Amino acid sequence: MKNINIKYRILLLFILVITILFSTTVLSVGVKRFSYNIPEFEFKPGLEKSINYEAIYSTRNTVISVKGAFSNYTTLSKDYIPLENKDKKFTLTIKIPLNVNAEDFKPGTNTLMLTVEDDLKKAMEEETGMFILATAARTPIRINVPYPGYYAEFNEFELPSLNSGLDTSLKFSIWNRGKNDLVNTNYDFIVKDSAGDALITKTEGNINIPTQEKRYFYISPIETGSLNPGDYQTTLTYDYSDKSVSKDYKLKVGELNVDIINHTTQLYNDSIQKFHILVESDWNDMIRGVYADININGTEAKTTPANLENFEERTITAYIDTTSIPVGNHTVEMDLYFATDSKKQFSNIEIIERPVIEEPKQINWLIIGLIIIIVLLLAVAVLFIIIFSKKLLKNDNNLTKKVTKKSKGVKDDKEKSSKPKKS
Repeated sequence: MKNINIKYRILLLFILVITILFSTTVLSVGVKRFSYNIPEFEFKPGLEKSINYEAIYSTRNTVISVKGAFSNYTTLSKDYIPLENKDKKFTLTIKIPLNVNAEDFKPGTNTLMLTVEDDLKKAMEEETGMFILATAARTPIRINVPYPGYYAEFNEFELPSLNSGLDTSLKFSIWNRGKNDLVNTNYDFIVKDSAGDALITKTEGNINIPTQEKRYFYISPIETGSLNPGDYQTTLTYDYSDKSVSKDYKLKVGELNVDIINHTTQLYNDSIQKFHILVESDWNDMIRGVYADININGTEAKTTPANLENFEERTITAYIDTTSIPVGNHTVEMDLYFATDSKKQFSNIEIIERPVIEEPKQINWLIIGLIIIIVLLLAVAVLFIIIFSKKLLKNDNNLTKKVTKKSKGVKDDKEKSSKPKKS
């Protein structure tokens, strides 16, 4: 009985999953806010903000709730929207009293979570059926609580790579997330070579940033026009109070060049084979129509052309007929073409015989099936013979007993009739 119940439950679960997967329309309640970015505010006593929302795609009555560190200071214009109500819009208001301190909350970003969900309790009372599917949607609101004392961090950071001979610029912002104002601070921006020596330095001092505010900076130009093509390490450091924060970033100075990074090193000798070449662009712009010609022992092929984005690595492929190339080690000649330039590169490749792989013996399932059927039939026949033999033997024994009993009765009758009667 227990096994039957388990099987029944598994069958019901399977039917439920299939029904959900193959339903033509599955609607779930959602929430729409009337601003693109996630609402984010800096904590301060007396803060008051209102955010407008709308419940969408509802198929049941809708329940609205707010959870999080500041949920006690939030109110909703509606916390319940009946399905028949056409006006699904509502407002969430955050109002922090003047007597509330930052120390009462965790420093950093605190998240309030607005939840819009189906009224499951009502659905269970009104709807029938074994399964009731409920849906919900959530959207965050962020409140940034200042850290004790002095605390700063970089926010936005943008340092574009460039091509040789051009200058670049740096955009960044510093966010004072501490409770104290930042006064008379400074930053240093350094471009270094591979040995770590400073090539370019930019400095600004006497920077003041009030608590919980951001300040944006723009350094232009950064004189990178004299730098040779290659990668350079940059470091931005901001010093405040007795602390500092820094950010490292790799700056690329490009040149119109494409390099071969890697390629196929082994091919079979019996068919048309794929020959892959991994190429890398050193240019801070798109290079169109990059391709290569390859030559192995007089057999030639050409890759399909490709467009390379800024500093992109990509594999280009040629199809080469190796049937006329002898087995052994050969030199592969690769001519790479890009923009109005080209370069030649030689490398090694090995041509090998394809190993003979014994094909696994195919199993004739028809014959195996027939054998199994024959064995089963023989087993049934043997079983039938055994049962039938036992039955025949039993019938014979019963018949023998009956005959013996009858013979004995006849004999007794004869004996009684042969005895003389008393006079």
